[in-house]
Amino acid sequence: MPRWANDLTGGKLPDEVVSELERVQARLLSFSAVYDRFLDRDASRWTNPGELIALLTEVQIGLASFFDARHPFWRDYRALVRQQVESARWEITGRGHRPPRFDAALVRALGRKLSLLRWPASAVPRLAGKPAEIARLDRLFDRFFRVLQLLDDMTDIDRDRQDGQINAVLCAATPLPGQERPELSVALGIARVCQVARADLALILRQARGRCEELANVCVELDGSCRRAEEHAGRLAAYCLTASALDRVVAALP
Repeated sequence: MPRWANDLTGGKLPDEVVSELERVQARLLSFSAVYDRFLDRDASRWTNPGELIALLTEVQIGLASFFDARHPFWRDYRALVRQQVESARWEITGRGHRPPRFDAALVRALGRKLSLLRWPASAVPRLAGKPAEIARLDRLFDRFFRVLQLLDDMTDIDRDRQDGQINAVLCAATPLPGQERPELSVALGIARVCQVARADLALILRQARGRCEELANVCVELDGSCRRAEEHAGRLAAYCLTASALDRVVAALP
């Protein structure tokens, strides 16, 4: 993300600065890995929730080497922290309840689960002397992370259903008559999620093309994953419809 942000703002930062920012982001990714397992209540995969404090402190120390205590960056960072906390509250409150509607508000909420990872959208433009770019970059990264969350939900359908977690595919699944196979509902949900993800990827790609080819290539790869998921969902839906029709024919036989 720091290197993408630098490319998208004209590549003004030296490589050594970008590399150090990438090391900060790597520490935050380590925090996110522990945080996600803790939030998901997967006790078999984490050992000490106190590790969260140590990892997040390392992130803040790394950022403090670039920004003093009164720098405006910290206002943006605190806003991301608040979003992360509000997202956790939203996720925990929604457990075990009826899935919410699959709409723009839900997609935004899912993306906010990765709010803290958007700090480069503020840090890089401020270090490059281009604070006017912050809002645009933050919108782009927010869109990118919600795409990642949509794709992640497609891999966690069964586990999220079992745990009562909010899942984009389960929210997008179309209610069907009782005689239809449940897999058909999931296939339709996957198709809807892929449609939204691909629309967001197209918007990101238009901004990245010619400015940040690495991000553009990632978007193309993710779009290919969505396309393949759509194709698989289409085959599954066709199978379910055919199987249901045959079941009805067999049931009608004397």
